[in-house]
Amino acid sequence: MRQERENVSKFVAEKVAEFFGQQNPFKIETEDGFVATLNSGFFKKIVEHPGDPVAILMSGTSESGKSHAGKLLLDRDLAHRIKILRIVRELAEEGVVSSELTREGQIDPNNVLEKLISEKDLKIGKVVLRLAEIIDQSDCRLAVVETIKHPAVIEAFRQSKGISVLSLFVDAELEERIKREAKGKGQDPESVRSSIETKDSEKDGFGNQGTREIADIRILNNGATATYDAFLLQMAKEIGLLTGNTECGEAFFYG
Repeated sequence: MRQERENVSKFVAEKVAEFFGQQNPFKIETEDGFVATLNSGFFKKIVEHPGDPVAILMSGTSESGKSHAGKLLLDRDLAHRIKILRIVRELAEEGVVSSELTREGQIDPNNVLEKLISEKDLKIGKVVLRLAEIIDQSDCRLAVVETIKHPAVIEAFRQSKGISVLSLFVDAELEERIKREAKGKGQDPESVRSSIETKDSEKDGFGNQGTREIADIRILNNGATATYDAFLLQMAKEIGLLTGNTECGEAFFYG
């Protein structure tokens, strides 16, 4: 069984390298249920501006593996892990973007970001600029940014100068997500079903499905964790080769 998992991981790594080598639309599919559909549009900016930091914008359904990606690449010192809502909160506290306090007198970064999107406020570009400044604090030029719930945020990143982006949408079948979450929390599957379905509904209401439609990479993460890990690790390696940033140094968590 272990040898079989290792073979699948090797196959995925080789396929990711092949995709980044030819830079054409590509699909990776394994027998254990992992599927990755890759589009080549994001290559142009990375290749043309190799010195710019690269942000992997994570979107997807609840408990599909979004946070796992950031944790894995951070643990391996391959990428920073940055929470976009921390940046939004800080900009609101500084008065760079407007905000309204909750009844408890607190800033709700979700509401701030939603307002920036609904009003098409150009200040959403301030979020992108701040992210680039944070990444510039170290030699590591790659960051995983969690969690992007609206396509307007992705488009704002794509249109900004000084940063390259790769939008990644992660999904998995509902029953698979329920099983994993229940196992991780040591709870009965039915006890976590309602929570996952509620979070999915809230994200969809914010525009989450739109992020799937414009994603550079779409992943159906029904396979083994080792398969997903192999994909993520090889992806980070290939981005490093494209940008010339093959040694990240010490990555950090900003959240």
